[in-house]
Amino acid sequence: MASIAKDASPQLRKLTWSPDSSMLAVAHSNGVVSFYDLLGSNVFNIYPPKFQENSQFVDKRNALVFIGFLQSRRKSPKWSAEIILVDYHGNLYCYLVSPTDGYQQSHAFSFAQHYRQGVLAVAYHQSHNMLFVAGPMVMKNSDSLKGHGSSIGLSAWRLLNDHPYYRLALSTDEEQAIWEAKQSWWKWVPSLTSNPKQSAVFKMQVSPTGKLLACLHSCGSISLWHLPAIRLYKYWPLLDQPHYNAQNPQHSKGSYSHGSDNSSYQPVVINWWTDQ
Repeated sequence: MASIAKDASPQLRKLTWSPDSSMLAVAHSNGVVSFYDLLGSNVFNIYPPKFQENSQFVDKRNALVFIGFLQSRRKSPKWSAEIILVDYHGNLYCYLVSPTDGYQQSHAFSFAQHYRQGVLAVAYHQSHNMLFVAGPMVMKNSDSLKGHGSSIGLSAWRLLNDHPYYRLALSTDEEQAIWEAKQSWWKWVPSLTSNPKQSAVFKMQVSPTGKLLACLHSCGSISLWHLPAIRLYKYWPLLDQPHYNAQNPQHSKGSYSHGSDNSSYQPVVINWWTDQ
């Protein structure tokens, strides 16, 4: 029977199955990704750059914000799939993997130029062949960006078969909106002058059909976006969500916040049942 080692920060672990369900990948809080076969054997591990295996200090800076399998873009009978790993700094590493032949790095990429403060969430959907990325905004909000994903730090990246492997996908009207926002120098100042209380998307989930993207915001709001253009469809602030302040009867009343602070009621997980 397979067993996974205990993790000092289990909330940072992630897992996913390969497309053919022959491998399970488990990402630990230190950035190490372990691969298991159907017998529960640990067939190989992928380590983050500059990883010190015998170090007593667990470096959570290597924690991954996203791990995801997809069909290999390199046609080869040796590799059954490829896996994409993205850390919170915005560094992306792609590996070709096989339960019998291990792994080989395919390429690396960085979202740092677009997200100077790192990324908070990544989602992928096969129907669009795109990565959807969320992170803190570099420029201040602008009226011209209203309704576009750029207004809250959302972006779409198309997967390519060759270098640079990922390309920012923007509609014509969003390109125009970003250009207009950049005309105001004050809205394009670095993050040092940005509002520290600015809400950001930290969880995303693409709907089963790939038509909608559900997002959780750090302020407790929930939003829905049309895909692939990332246009706003619905937005619910925390106080407008039905039964947002429902309490678990098994928890003591003292564990909930009182007064105007509703942080105890903010949703932390989001997923889809159906698109309808």
